[in-house]
Amino acid sequence: ARTQQGRFNEAIALLANSSRNNWGFLAYAYGKAGRRAEAKKLMADAQVLTLYQQRRGPSQYAFAFAGLGDKNQTIK
Repeated sequence: ARTQQGRFNEAIALLANSSRNNWGFLAYAYGKAGRRAEAKKLMADAQVLTLYQQRRGPSQYAFAFAGLGDKNQTIK
């Protein structure tokens, strides 16, 4: 809800505590807040670490790419 209200810093604070299950939402919030490097790091970590083993699906990546404003990758 905070991201849709444009309250990205609040959203990041809330999502950072649950990022193991919601890293795509956290990456979205980082991207929308202009913190692109942090969003990209979450995406890179999800590919190589076992940290997000249960949450590597396409929806997580779609949220992350949407936050970065990459419409083509979001759809892909």
